[in-house]
Parts: sequence; structure tokens; C-alpha cells
Amino acid sequence: MLVIGLILIPVSILIIMGLNSFNIKKSTKKLLNILLIGISILYIAIAVTANIEPFNFEITRGSDYLISLVLVIMFMPFLWINMYYYCSKLLFKRMRIRRNAKIKSDKQYKYYRDDLDKVSPSIVMFTSDMEIDLERCIAAVILKLKLNGYIKESDDELKYTEKKDDELLESEKLVLKSIKDKNIDEKLYMQLVEKEALNYKYIKKNNKGKILKLIKILITIIIPIILLKASMDFDEFVYDNYKTYIYDGKRYVSVEDGEIGDIHYGEIENIDDYYHGYIMEGNFKMTFYDKALIRVDKLDNSFVRTTVILQNVDAIICFISIIIAFIMVFMVIEQIRYFNKSYIRTLKGNELVNKAHALKNYLKEYSLIKDRTQRELILWEYYLIYAVVLDVNVKIKNEIIEKYCKKNIL
Repeated sequence: MLVIGLILIPVSILIIMGLNSFNIKKSTKKLLNILLIGISILYIAIAVTANIEPFNFEITRGSDYLISLVLVIMFMPFLWINMYYYCSKLLFKRMRIRRNAKIKSDKQYKYYRDDLDKVSPSIVMFTSDMEIDLERCIAAVILKLKLNGYIKESDDELKYTEKKDDELLESEKLVLKSIKDKNIDEKLYMQLVEKEALNYKYIKKNNKGKILKLIKILITIIIPIILLKASMDFDEFVYDNYKTYIYDGKRYVSVEDGEIGDIHYGEIENIDDYYHGYIMEGNFKMTFYDKALIRVDKLDNSFVRTTVILQNVDAIICFISIIIAFIMVFMVIEQIRYFNKSYIRTLKGNELVNKAHALKNYLKEYSLIKDRTQRELILWEYYLIYAVVLDVNVKIKNEIIEKYCKKNIL
């Protein structure tokens, strides 16, 4: 098993490299995910159930499966690699905000940029900051409208083009209309941005009263405690009523009929089905067996089947209870953090903000954006949209707000 585990290290690395590729199709990515998870589960199942060295565990109850699972993972680097990949992908990339997120390649930059380009700059800002800086929002939206050909600049003035605005969001249409009117309904604009962020499920409302929020926190704390207690009680019940014993490295189920230690002699269909041994009486070799202890793999026996099923269900319940407990701890922390806020980010919103932070850090390190003024960067309008909305460069932001926002709308 160790040799197989070592062989699977480069296999896992190659699969993960494929999953991290930004040119890969979604269908192929799903297949690679299934393959990676399948390899891990299959290896763990074989290691635990086959009881092959060095994973030779004395499993007598459901929770022992859980302990053996932890030990198998501890001694198998390829499982560490797989777990790290999925934990970082789910927990750190989606469930947590990473302000130090980095773009590590041109392909990743293009992938993030294309994803962010589908979202209005105002939604990016609102999802990130949970508030709207009106001047920054409008300036960034104007830059995007200009870049996409909805407006053009002539003698420092913004003018309509004939391009239809069917694909624009209502908040973007309002900015477009405000260019003509030289005025904008600020309250309506902020309401539209909030509504759009809600509709696209980047945020969700958190408008329950403080008492209800406290009750929700208490429930979130109580649920894992109840689950863990119930799983321990169930484990104890299975252990007391469906016992498994290990003799000479083999597992036996304690069946209902017969007492352990009650020795029997005589012919039976297959002596190997039961715990058995031999004694010498004079010159005769006598075979004895204990009919209370039947092999755990004799699944044609209904009690053995029940025992095996319950022990596996027990292990699954223990595992799920622990996972839920960790998730609930995270949820309690998040509920406390957003206790006084009207909105909270969804997983989709967290993912969007992480991409925004990655792009922001990329732009900060980008020498042209960092050191030059807006006039020198006229060819880099796309970068300017996010330099403004993500507050990358104060000088650029102020110049654009002054030129496009204050002179034309506010």
C-alpha cells in the first residue's frame, strides 16, 4: 500500500496541475475532480478494510474506522496533497476573504479579468466594501461605458453613441442617462446597486433583529454539540450491542446465539467461518470452535450484515459530525463579524472579492499603474476602471473622478 501511495503522489500533482489550468473545459475539470476524489476514497477504503501492513488496525467499533482514517491520511503524502488542494480551494478561496491574494500567471490574470469584466464595477465595490463610494463608483462605470462604446469623449465632454443599452444593468443605464441630464439621483443609484448585488447573489440580507441574531448564533453553537453527543451515544450503542473481536489478526462478529468462550466440537460446513483452534487428546487432533464468533466477512449471516452496516454508518456519522462542528465554528465567527451589518457576503460574493483583491494587488505591483498619471495611461483604460474602483492609485482616482464624474454628472 505504501508503494501504491508513493506512486499516487505524482499522479495527484499532475491532476491538480490540470485542475489549476485556466484553459481547461468545465466538463474536463469535473472529471478530474471526480478522479482525484475517487482515487483518495478508494485508497482509504482499501487501506482501512483490507488491514494491510503498515495499516494493520484493530477495528472493533465504528469510531475505530475514523481513527484508522486519520492514521492512513497521516502516513500518506498524496492524501495530504489532495486535502490541501480541496481545503485551500473551498475554505480559503471561497469561504474566506484573502486580501493578500496574488495573480501568479498571465493565464490566471486573464481568467480573473474576464470574470470581473462580466460584473459592474459598482457591484464589485459594494460586494467588497459593503458600502458605496458614489464618486468612485460612477467614475469607474463611466470608464467602462466609454471602453465598451456606449459613450465617447469630445472636447472633455462625454456624449452618447448610438449603441443600444439592452445589455446594461439598470444602475449603468442610470449613469448613462445622467450624463445627458448632468445630474444623478444618488439615492436611486445606490438602491439599484444594492438590488443588483442581491439579485446576482453576491450578498444577502442580514436584517434580522439583534435578539434573532443572538438566537441564530446560539443555535449554530448548540447544533454541533447535539450532533457530537448523538454520534458518541450511537457509537456506544453499536459497540455494546454489535461487538467485534480480533483474534489472531482476524475480525469476528459476536452473533446473538451463543456465549463467547462456549466451546463446541463436531463437524460443521466450514470451520474457517468461526473462531476455532485445535487440541490434542492422546493421539487424536480435536477441532473446536466458538459458534458465538463468526467471521466479519460472512455477510450471508443477517446479524453480521447488520453489524457491518451499523459500524460503517457509525463511522460516517462520526466523520460528518466532526466536519459539521468545524463548519459551525466558522459560521459562528462569521455571524459575529457581520452582527451589526445589513448585508453579508455569499460564497459567490467571497469568490468575487478574492478575485478583486488579487487584481488589486496585481495592479499595485504593476509599474505603469503605480507610478504614472492618468494622462500617460490613456491606452490602459481597462486597467483604470479597476484602479479607480479598487482604490489602487489615489492620484489616478482623483484625476478620473474630477474629469469624468464631477465635470459631467455631480
